[in-house]
Amino acid sequence: MIKPTVRKPCLPTAGLLSKPTTLITERLICTDLLAGHKLEFRYAKQPSKDFCDFIETTPKQEVAAFFRDIASELEVYRQLEDYHLKVRDDIGDFRVEVHFGDEERCGPEPRLDGRCILCEPDANLFLGQTPGMASGQCVMPEFSRNDNDNDSDNDDDDDDGHREPYAVARLDYKGRCGFSITPSRHVQKMSDLNDEELFALWHVAVKVLRGSNLPFISMILNQGTYRTLDHLVLKVWVENYLHDLYRSTWSQERKDTWARLQKLALNRPKKQRVCFFFRRNNSCRHGDFCSYLHES
Repeated sequence: MIKPTVRKPCLPTAGLLSKPTTLITERLICTDLLAGHKLEFRYAKQPSKDFCDFIETTPKQEVAAFFRDIASELEVYRQLEDYHLKVRDDIGDFRVEVHFGDEERCGPEPRLDGRCILCEPDANLFLGQTPGMASGQCVMPEFSRNDNDNDSDNDDDDDDGHREPYAVARLDYKGRCGFSITPSRHVQKMSDLNDEELFALWHVAVKVLRGSNLPFISMILNQGTYRTLDHLVLKVWVENYLHDLYRSTWSQERKDTWARLQKLALNRPKKQRVCFFFRRNNSCRHGDFCSYLHES
């Protein structure tokens, strides 16, 4: 991985520049919002765009370079392996927040059957519940195909001229109001992706949002001990009531799949740790579908 080559302090004037701020590369600005705990990254090349516009109108090589610069700053320069990365939209602009070092994390929990639910479509999402649900039933194929499938002469094409997608969109398998975007290849870190895969990870997220006509609250990508799965996952969270409206447009088959999924998700064991948001706010937007305990 190439180390940043610019790294130039920005003058502390106002707003986000009231904190220590550095031009890391020609495309990346980093602000230390809370020393040892929180960073903020912004795209240095203006004009400002919201995140979906950035992904749709910026060359894929530039999008990949932006996220690769972030990974390099975190993993190479700052030597961080464990962090929580969050994309948020401001008005006409977006930012990438990175939280780290703020609490003990346990990392991915090994499955008793040793299978990766994101690599094996027939893997049961809910071990111990019979019948369970195969992970492949959560895939949203309408958002997961490569944009140039029909133009490809790749040897990996299937009989319809479709390549294996670089990234796959899924219903949230825990029955929550959002989506999961995962690389088709089994990787654990964003920096492990090649440029096509790295762009596709974020582009598929935007395809889901555009196709469902939903704005997002945040996009979450956890690394190291902040992850709960060995496979890299990008979580896209949307407002609950808007997700409810979107589900009303689904086919009956997908509605039935979602109802079964939620029933299984409600019956899964809770992780024996109090939910961070519930502990802080005495509430959590995931409600009964949260993975963690809701206890005061």
